[in-house]
Amino acid sequence: MERIVKLNQWIVGVAVLLSATSVVTAETVAPPFDASEWYPGGSTSRGLPAGNTLLKIAGNMDVFRQEEEDLFIGRSYFRDPWLKAPTITANRDGLGPLFNMRSCIACHANGGRGSLPGTERGYMFSTFLRLSVPGKGPDGGVIPEPTYGDQLAVTGTDFGENFGLPAENRGRDDHLNIGEGHAMVRYEPIEGQYRDGESWQIHRPIYTIEDLSYGPMDPQVMTSPRMAPQIIGLGLLEAIPESVILQKSDVDDGDGDGISGRPNRVWDVLKKETVLGRFGFKANQPSVLQQTAGAFRGDIGVTNSLFPEENCTHKQVACLQAINGNDKDGVEIPDNRLYPVASFIRHLAVPKRRNAEDPQVMRGRSQFYQMGCGSCHTPSFTTGVVEGQPELSNQKIYPYTDLLLHDMGEGLADGRPDFEATGREWKTLPLWGIGLQKQVSGVVRLMHDGRARSVEEAILWHGGEAEVAKDRFVMADEADRMALLAFVDSL
Repeated sequence: MERIVKLNQWIVGVAVLLSATSVVTAETVAPPFDASEWYPGGSTSRGLPAGNTLLKIAGNMDVFRQEEEDLFIGRSYFRDPWLKAPTITANRDGLGPLFNMRSCIACHANGGRGSLPGTERGYMFSTFLRLSVPGKGPDGGVIPEPTYGDQLAVTGTDFGENFGLPAENRGRDDHLNIGEGHAMVRYEPIEGQYRDGESWQIHRPIYTIEDLSYGPMDPQVMTSPRMAPQIIGLGLLEAIPESVILQKSDVDDGDGDGISGRPNRVWDVLKKETVLGRFGFKANQPSVLQQTAGAFRGDIGVTNSLFPEENCTHKQVACLQAINGNDKDGVEIPDNRLYPVASFIRHLAVPKRRNAEDPQVMRGRSQFYQMGCGSCHTPSFTTGVVEGQPELSNQKIYPYTDLLLHDMGEGLADGRPDFEATGREWKTLPLWGIGLQKQVSGVVRLMHDGRARSVEEAILWHGGEAEVAKDRFVMADEADRMALLAFVDSL
């Protein structure tokens, strides 16, 4: 009986594959290799330095400009830790009172991705939980969970992580700022086979929240994990003209290819209007500046001109009463420090390709197009003219993303809407630099929550609009699968 079931599954898979490949389009045939593909970030591209860090300024900025004051200040405030107020270091106090990490680089080590605990009982720091309850806020975004806000902060300025306080005392002293709680993750294996009989295994994460310090959460709370992403090339993505991104949108799948990417429309705090979202796993941030400002307030607890309120809720009395590090303008990081950090991030170089013309990589490049990966992971764009930033302007780039939302199926669904993104939709993540993650971060962890331990596992998690492309990968022979993985590793 089991053999019959597997045979039927195989027949269904073949039928899906044949129906999906019955039409050959321009997007499924690899164009001739262009020498510009060696430089995914255009002339901003740089080779990975000996220190294996992605925190290097764009290669087309001369030495003088790479060390200009704004970028020097931005690098400093990205790298150095914040302190609890008050201290004699007035330019860097204002940590918390509730936070996840003390600095940007603590989550984005070497400019790469975050990490996960090494054991089931380990605590997550550079991966955290988003929180919300059903409904939309006044700006069209999420409604934060009433007691804990929109992000679970594992650390407080008085007792650090809340596991430093005896369980029976947690949350009983209104004068203490302790971590809100901890997210735990365990994994459940899911097994399958390729058409040629080779086995594969992926791991489904199961999250629990423990040691809550400020009482129970709303019974309707919606949670979604987020691993800190790599931060290269963000200025280039910001420089892609909106009209070009929207040309790729096909909300109603008018061309019948099964791909219906659509933009997220989000609130721009400075413009005070709804605009195109580009950043974040659900494209819920419109700009590098707003993403940076939100991380300062949400991750480090540092207020700024875009988000001037402390990340405290009405039930967190000590947080509301804590001494802050505000300056004369009522914020903890002023614009003459915040904007340089955003500028530093905006100008981080994209690493050059490796082995781009290796025969196996070239074979994988063809497979990338034939399997339909390029339908969402759009290979290239040309940036527009960015005023005052010639290094980001008119660059032919290869990010392998369309910056649009796609239904990725039930397996990846978090059930948590974010502006116009549904609980099944995710932004297509850029692939540039993906093959360097082991060197930069020491471990490979992919997808929004780090569940995939390899590119192969990430592909196997694809569903929804990407189901057909995933099926083509599963049905391919081993040589073609290995070639595709070699190509992605070269990006």
